Amino acid sequence: MQKSRIVNALLFSLISLPALADNYSTELNIGRSEYNGQSDDNSWQLALTRYLSPVSTDNGPYGVNAFLSHSGYFKLSGSQSDQLDRYNISARTINSDDWLMGAGASDDNPQGDSRSHSYYLEAGRYLDDATLATFYYHRLEGGPVNADTFGATLSRYLGSSESGLWTQADISRINGSQGLDAFVVAGHSQLFLAKNWSVGAGLTYVHSDNQQMVRLIKGVQKTRYEVSSRYWFAPQASVGLTMSMEEGDGAAWQLDLGYRL
Repeated sequence: MQKSRIVNALLFSLISLPALADNYSTELNIGRSEYNGQSDDNSWQLALTRYLSPVSTDNGPYGVNAFLSHSGYFKLSGSQSDQLDRYNISARTINSDDWLMGAGASDDNPQGDSRSHSYYLEAGRYLDDATLATFYYHRLEGGPVNADTFGATLSRYLGSSESGLWTQADISRINGSQGLDAFVVAGHSQLFLAKNWSVGAGLTYVHSDNQQMVRLIKGVQKTRYEVSSRYWFAPQASVGLTMSMEEGDGAAWQLDLGYRL
């Protein structure tokens, strides 16, 4: 009951916010996940993103403003649950020729297991105003297994300033110690029915010798299916809901509130 009152108060606050200027530089997101699978792993998430240049809310639907503005960023995020606490720091820069470089690090503290840490490097380029290709390397150390991940991501938006389709495809190979390997392919899309409303779907395929290794690197253990929706009350305030299910396991939902400054 207490959680419900808190969420209702936050939603009312977002609806009551006045309209914002055309640009923003900071974004705050807070989320809550509930999972009814075998692990009963419920969690809270918090993320703070500071963009290196102002992001225009006039550049496409609100959900792809930063992507279409080619904005670099500095980001701090974390999540806490009964099974795993994770803290992340990342940054991305994009030069005037649309070349991209990024780096990040994370610290993972799973319950009942050894602590691990990881870092990643990425490089890529905007092929045009609405298409981004990146390649990345991720290193996991210190936990139950060490692993090197090599991957590539392609993101694209097709549409107008009011509506359109955003898609992202990611493919990666994980080479773990002790001969533990994995292959992961993910595809996600968001259909913007209006500038302030989107619906989405996603699939992450996992072929792995070690589910815990994939979870620490990708945030999933098994093949996952998901649907989502996000609504913007104003250019600076939104609420999102995601429902997901992992193969052979339970279902989960996540409520996410966002605010821009």
